[in-house]
Amino acid sequence: MNGINTKHFETGSKCPPIDPEKLTVYNMRYCPFAQRTILVLLKKNVPFDTINVSLSKKPEWFLERNPLGKVPAIQIGDKIIYESMITVDYIDRVYGGKTLNPKDPYQDALDRMLIERFTLALPPHYRLFYGQPSEITPEQRKEWSQEMLDKLYVLEEALLERQTPYFGGDSLMMVKWIELMEQDSAVKAYRVTTEDFLEFRRSKLEGNTNYNIIADRQ
Repeated sequence: MNGINTKHFETGSKCPPIDPEKLTVYNMRYCPFAQRTILVLLKKNVPFDTINVSLSKKPEWFLERNPLGKVPAIQIGDKIIYESMITVDYIDRVYGGKTLNPKDPYQDALDRMLIERFTLALPPHYRLFYGQPSEITPEQRKEWSQEMLDKLYVLEEALLERQTPYFGGDSLMMVKWIELMEQDSAVKAYRVTTEDFLEFRRSKLEGNTNYNIIADRQ
């Protein structure tokens, strides 16, 4: 996973060399959607390079590759794929090892619906985590916190119904959950500490987002 903790490229930068024979991930170190792709690559032991990009000062060459300007995106030779769930499905199909999606079409559909429901918990999380504290009223904080918890309870209830450690049974699959996630080798390899996340949040709230908190320590 070369480059995973390197500095983020910004507007005006030159695109680094890309190995046409190797998968490259365009990433932002603190992005939960990009984490999906990185974790799947790690779990399936796929060799890859990482190019970290600033999302507030996006490099021109990155926008040429992904007009949406979002991460993750992956590149293999002249093939470029973006959107997190599309990239992980592609990786799961193309690369060997244990599949991370159920073989049963109905179970696969159920899991995908759960993933979509989990995604609904992200907007209130972002409003709470990245909103200016002075601009959030106590009523809003209570409302958004409850909204986020309600969305997460859906996953908790589904896991209880399945009566397994993970949503996919006894091993990690595309749908995952908190405590056991932290014990997984892929999660351990890519995990961002609470302290680093809080420092990233502080810099973002101050209007000078520091994407290189981890890279600066290397």
